[in-house]
This record gives sequence, structure tokens and C-alpha cells, in this order.
Amino acid sequence: MMNMQPAPMIEPVKKYFGYKPVVTQQKSIESNLSLEYAHVIELEEKLCHTVMKCTPRRLQETMDFIDATLDFVPSADTVTARRVYLHLIHALLRTVYKSGVSLGDVLSHHADYHASIEQAETKQEIHAFVGDLCATIGRYMMGLRMDKNHRIVWEVKAYIEAHFNVDFGLEQLSERMNCSATYINRLLKQHTGSTFYNLLTEKRIACSKQLLTLNDWTINQISSEVGYNNVHSFIRAFKRSEGLTPGQFRDLMVGPDALYAE
Repeated sequence: MMNMQPAPMIEPVKKYFGYKPVVTQQKSIESNLSLEYAHVIELEEKLCHTVMKCTPRRLQETMDFIDATLDFVPSADTVTARRVYLHLIHALLRTVYKSGVSLGDVLSHHADYHASIEQAETKQEIHAFVGDLCATIGRYMMGLRMDKNHRIVWEVKAYIEAHFNVDFGLEQLSERMNCSATYINRLLKQHTGSTFYNLLTEKRIACSKQLLTLNDWTINQISSEVGYNNVHSFIRAFKRSEGLTPGQFRDLMVGPDALYAE
């Protein structure tokens, strides 16, 4: 009886020339290499998740896991390692490409990655090169994410600066910016040390202190001018911030001669 070998698994792989992706066909993992395709998919998912999340320590752990997996397979020689690592890199580049990032920028220092892997003589050389490539991609993605986060923080602070005297909250702003309120607050806490509510309150109180000392508006008028639709909320926020009511603050700054009702 003829011994029929299963057909090798075929996977579409994108090769990149400049900015234009070209879909080709490439054998990924031959069925007779004793490395189950499911294992390769697991490695692929681990690597893509780690690099896109930009965690250097986890990346090292993932690379060690890949290396240990290949060492565990008796038939996983240099040729097999080369195929597996190329498959993983292609999977990673697909993930990066789908995120809207230019592969021309990501691969600016590793444009010849395919040739470098093909020319490597040992599994250790391949492993070291792929680890360096993944670390480079991870740093690039982290830079993009940091740029995006800084932009969000800047936009929130600019919006507060321009609209603090309007009655609005984080939910309205999050809808406007198409970001979740939780995400915005987490970014603000990381980059400024304050929450959205605290930043908004600080701006309103700072402005109200100027108004209290520079004109004879009533507390109600000032409360409305700095964005509060309830004077009692304004007085509570002011006292929590300054340790005094607005009226007490005014008396302290301009003297008790002029009486202003709260």
C-alpha cells in the first residue's frame, strides 16, 4: 500500500516591497517535521500579542519559549527553525500592517530580514536576529502608542482650558474624542497625576480665585461664570480645594469691608 504523505499546509503570506503588499503563497510548516501546526499558531499568537503590547520583559520570555519549543522537537534543525521564524515574522508583520502602521518605517533597519535569516547558519543566530527584529518593532509600536497617548492628554487639557466655564463632564468629552472615559482618566493619571475631574476643578477654582479678588461679582455670578450650574457645588468644591469658602477667601484677600453674599 502506498504511503501517502499529507499535503503541506499552505498559508497566504504578504511580502512587502516599499509600501505595497503583495500576496503570495508559501509553505509554512511541512507536515513531516513533527512540529504540530497548532503549536506554531500558539507561538504566533504569543509573539504578536507580546510585540504589539510593547513589553520588553515579556518579549524575552516569549522568545525563550519559542527557542525551548524548537529545542524540544528532535527534528527541528536549522532549516525548520528558519521556516518557523519566517512564519512568525510574517504573522507579526501582518498584524502590524493591519493596525495601519507603515511597514516601510517599521522595517527601515531590517529591510533585508528575509536574507539575514536565510544566511544564518545556526538556530542561535536566527533566534538572536529575530529577537532583535521583534524588539525593534516593539519599540516602534511603543513610540507610536506614546505619541497617541500624549496627543490625547494634550487634547483633554486643551479642551478643559477652553471650555472649563461650560457645564460638561468626562462622558461628553469621551464621546467627542471617541475614547472611553476610563481610558482617558487612566492616561491623565499616568501623565499628569490627576484625574479629569481634578484637572477641571483646579482650572475652575483658579479662575474663580481671580474673579473673587478682581471684581465685585456675587458668589452666584462667579459660580456660573466658571462652569457650575449649582452654587452649592461650587462652594463645596472651593472649600475642599482651598480650605475656605469663596466668601472667606475674598475677605482674606481684599479685606472684610465689602460684604458679598454667598
